[in-house]
Amino acid sequence: MYKYLQAEFNKFITSKISEYFSTYEEGFYDLDELDFNNIGYKKEDFIEKFIKPFQNVSFQDKIKILELVSRLSYTYFREHCEFQITKPKYMRKFNACIWTIFHMYIMNKALGLNFDYSNDSIWDIEMSEYLEIPYNQCYYCGRPNKDLLGNKFNKKKKYCHTQYCDLGNTNEYAHTEQCCYRQFRMRQKLFRELLDKISTGKIKKYFSLNNSERQDLIKKEFINFCENLYNTNLKIDYTIQSPNKYAEKLP
Repeated sequence: MYKYLQAEFNKFITSKISEYFSTYEEGFYDLDELDFNNIGYKKEDFIEKFIKPFQNVSFQDKIKILELVSRLSYTYFREHCEFQITKPKYMRKFNACIWTIFHMYIMNKALGLNFDYSNDSIWDIEMSEYLEIPYNQCYYCGRPNKDLLGNKFNKKKKYCHTQYCDLGNTNEYAHTEQCCYRQFRMRQKLFRELLDKISTGKIKKYFSLNNSERQDLIKKEFINFCENLYNTNLKIDYTIQSPNKYAEKLP
């Protein structure tokens, strides 16, 4: 029903990823010439040797290169440095993008979005490299392996609950307000209700809208929803875990 929103989401998340890279660039160009002289390079020579060879690779490969540089730097330099190499705080921006992509993926059906995830879709061309499915990790807050009660995550248990939750009940109201399952389901449910109210025009303030105005309003509300979800995901302290990669705690 809302498949046209896929292009809107792609534009939204691409802008957020670009924002992340621009932060990297700002940090780089703020470096003083002395920073380079200390390692025996002029700034221009450093860029020519270490940066330019990777300028023409794909957007996805640039992300992979940054991740590899971060991991390899720690592996090869940690024994020779007095400091520990850590990821900068703005890594949270990229992490929030990855979680937002995943959340939109699992909300696809419930929101009636009908986004196309096939190999020849706009999604696959622009976004498939970023889609990760959490493994033994809370789907909402990102806590890995166990919830606060010590219960292990698995294929069936995918959210943090509280001791007062009715774990056998899928109704969100059978769970406390602090429960990750309830928070995620309520976010999803309320937005779906809003989409349907606008699209059907059954609510008085939406009744007079023509199809074009209604679609524009849905696009606007959808971007607001994505923005709020992204801002929530900035607070997630962990990267997405996989069977071969542990979740990393962000600074």
